[in-house]
Amino acid sequence: MITVKAKLNSLRIAPRKVRLVAGLIRRKPVIKAINQLEALAKKPADTLVKLINSGVANATNRYDVAAEDLVISEVTVDEGVKLKRFKPKGFGRVSPLEKKTSRITITLTSKKGSVKADSDKKEVKKAKEEDIKEVKTVKKERRSDKATESKVAKPQVSGAKKIFQRKAI
Repeated sequence: MITVKAKLNSLRIAPRKVRLVAGLIRRKPVIKAINQLEALAKKPADTLVKLINSGVANATNRYDVAAEDLVISEVTVDEGVKLKRFKPKGFGRVSPLEKKTSRITITLTSKKGSVKADSDKKEVKKAKEEDIKEVKTVKKERRSDKATESKVAKPQVSGAKKIFQRKAI
């Protein structure tokens, strides 16, 4: 079972408006959810479609899972940063306004496992082990180079030193 997350921060729509639309697509297959959102005439529907497509692209590229196998398992809509503004009122007074933003997280899961995901984990592990071996050999080479450099004598300058010499000899 593979899970993929897609996140969107600072959507300039109030969270309660987004939650109305997000409730429609919970626990539905991805294709049905996209079709339902495209038929919906609410503003958050377009952004949710883009976010679902982003999650599907992540799943297909990373784990080689088809869009038909994915299900929207979880949709969370949280409050984002509030933009604080002021509205002028009568007699020179002002009242505060809070322009709300939303943070959306969509979790997609697939019922079928992926062969690519298991092989990728093994390949990453092998690559890490090889990289560690290479780093160790490079460090040993650097240590041996430093040891030979310290043994080499530096040339001595005969006569008086120059005044205002820019580089040390």
